[in-house]
Amino acid sequence: MVSPILLIAIPLFMAFSVPLWGLIWKKLPRYIPFATFGMTIAVLVSLLPQLWAKGVISVVIAGVKPPFGINLVFGPFGAFFALIIQIVALAASIYLFEYEPPEPAEKFYMLFILVVLGATGMVLTGDIFNMFVFLEITSISSYALTAIRKDGHSAEAGFKYLLLGSLGSTLFLFGIALIYGSLGTLNMADIGARIGEMNPNLLAAAVILILIGMGVEAEMLPVNGWVPDAYQAAPVPVVSIFSGVVAKAGIYALARILYTIIGLESYASLLLIFGILTLLAGELAALRQKDVRRLLAYSSIGQMGLIMLAFGTVGFTAVIGGIFHAFNHALAKALMFFALGIMAAGVGKWDMDSLEGIGRVKPYTTLLFTIGLLSTLGLPMFSGFWSKLLIIIGMVNAKYTVYASLALFGSAVEVVYFARLLGKFYSSKISNNLKDAIPESKKIFSLLGMTFIAIFILAVGIYPDALVKWIAQGAYILLNKATYIGMIIGGAIQ
Repeated sequence: MVSPILLIAIPLFMAFSVPLWGLIWKKLPRYIPFATFGMTIAVLVSLLPQLWAKGVISVVIAGVKPPFGINLVFGPFGAFFALIIQIVALAASIYLFEYEPPEPAEKFYMLFILVVLGATGMVLTGDIFNMFVFLEITSISSYALTAIRKDGHSAEAGFKYLLLGSLGSTLFLFGIALIYGSLGTLNMADIGARIGEMNPNLLAAAVILILIGMGVEAEMLPVNGWVPDAYQAAPVPVVSIFSGVVAKAGIYALARILYTIIGLESYASLLLIFGILTLLAGELAALRQKDVRRLLAYSSIGQMGLIMLAFGTVGFTAVIGGIFHAFNHALAKALMFFALGIMAAGVGKWDMDSLEGIGRVKPYTTLLFTIGLLSTLGLPMFSGFWSKLLIIIGMVNAKYTVYASLALFGSAVEVVYFARLLGKFYSSKISNNLKDAIPESKKIFSLLGMTFIAIFILAVGIYPDALVKWIAQGAYILLNKATYIGMIIGGAIQ
């Protein structure tokens, strides 16, 4: 029988075997990420019938059942985020077929797989300390990938990420220590069942530490200063992993801990405040950017703020919208960064003026970029429309009309800077910098992978029901922590 543990074991084995594959054929490591994530997606899909039949699959490690032992939890909520991570990783691995990574290449591919491994572990673990362990795997690999080019800008961006990430990890560990010191358990379901035994002051301190600590990966203000520099300095496929994998694992961890362990109702206002500040800061900062990578980085921050708002609303409709928007944002931003990498290939510059008229030079790639952009804006017929609509409706239903209005204002700002960007891309004037641009016809594999994402965005935009049903199951269990606790330590162990 297929087990969720393979989602951890396969990438772990493949990552550390990369140098061995290189001994067989020097170019073989280039295809190892694709083989890895092809296998993990196959495993994930094969697990779905078991998931629908049982409601949750809990894997007991070393034969010691929770709450005393370590377990992996493959439930609707975690499985959906695992799917997001694997899809983005697979698309990025296709992009790697025609991408020359910084040397040493084997180190790059190894770190690339380890980032995804860590993020997958974060969304599947049922143990809060192992969430920290997987966070460290994700973070350390991300720092190295940010600085892998070995130039001044990459080193600065990597160092900034290292400082903020180390601070976040330390605070998160302190929060775990407060919980463990009070309750003597690390299993998330057991902590959730006994959280009322904690001293209220210690609990409040733990919440603040965890919120800020995990907020680094979730791109939350004020600990998201690493994002613009890292997105600008890191290689394109790595940036897609940051946006579609690392940030999504971070927001999952925040939601899981605050809902399942803490009980978000008491602290919802914190997530609402951090969410709206993150959204507005990101969108307003994007309005001033000329470098397209930084513009997309700040846009990504704004979208993560919107997802935080959805989770902070503590309403069924809004939470469905938040989970759905995490999926849509991951796909759209990955598509936009992939397309931007091809558009800027050979140009050597990433600012709007240097890419002016790119729509005439590379029409198909620019069209794919535009599809991701329109989904991010939330236009009808694109998948992002439904998630944004659900979030706004959920906030209004929950009487958070002020937050809903501010979120709509942020979307209006987004329209302004994206309209300006498209105006440059489809300008009749063609920048002189594009004369050395590499033809998009030389990126066939990358274009095929990007086309698949674009088709998926359009298909979900036209028919979102099948995906929403899955998301609704995850949202229900997230909002009803007693259900999760009963599944894990109430006799539902499989």
